[in-house]
Amino acid sequence: MTPINLEPLLRRHRHALEACGDDRAFLTAYRGLIADVAALVEIDDDQLERAIDVHAGFFRSMQQRYLAVEERDAAEGLLTSSSSSTHADGRAWTAFADEAYRRVADLEQVGSFGDFRRVVAAGSGALPSTLLWMADHFPGASYVGLDVDERCIDVASRVAKQLELTNVTFVQTDAAAYDYAGVDFVFVANQVRPKVGVLERIAATIGHPVTVVVREPTAVGRLFAEPVDVLPPGYRVEHVGDASRAFLSRDVFLTLG
Repeated sequence: MTPINLEPLLRRHRHALEACGDDRAFLTAYRGLIADVAALVEIDDDQLERAIDVHAGFFRSMQQRYLAVEERDAAEGLLTSSSSSTHADGRAWTAFADEAYRRVADLEQVGSFGDFRRVVAAGSGALPSTLLWMADHFPGASYVGLDVDERCIDVASRVAKQLELTNVTFVQTDAAAYDYAGVDFVFVANQVRPKVGVLERIAATIGHPVTVVVREPTAVGRLFAEPVDVLPPGYRVEHVGDASRAFLSRDVFLTLG
């Protein structure tokens, strides 16, 4: 099979995205990009690395805009809904929110999850799908979502209140500066930067063996998110989850200590 020529595809989508003014047009254009990239079967490694060098800065910023718009829309739907169901099937999900929520089921592979009492999600966003899934399935723990964006913290806090999740709170902070002492489990979102800095901070402050799950981009997903190229000392990979075609990422299960 002849590898696809990636550069023309990326330039075409880049030009389309640059021409988008309003959010609706942007979402349509961006979803087309993700569908085309996810459908790629074989990409030459050298071609992919060149594309990342040239385009990653632009497409990573577009991914952040895409997630911000999708999460805002999903959060607004939940906040205006009359339902405060603690079960996902009873919530007013958008299609994006439903997919973001259900892909977190990977975390069921952490066998000791039911024993955790303090859980932190770094990069929780305006729609804290990971925290919502964990709070639904393991309600015995207390959960903290971290985000640098004050607007995300405000919206996520209102979502948790709407859903009557009293064990979920949010803190506006840089996850690479947070004190993780006493935490049993940490989830690091794909868009967190720098991920290595967060992992180093966890190792410096947590003080005991811990499970950490880092959401990492797939090979082509590195166009849209920063990868962890080299793990800091003390971490080892225990398991790598299945790749998501919709989000071009996978969960990497780590043990520290």
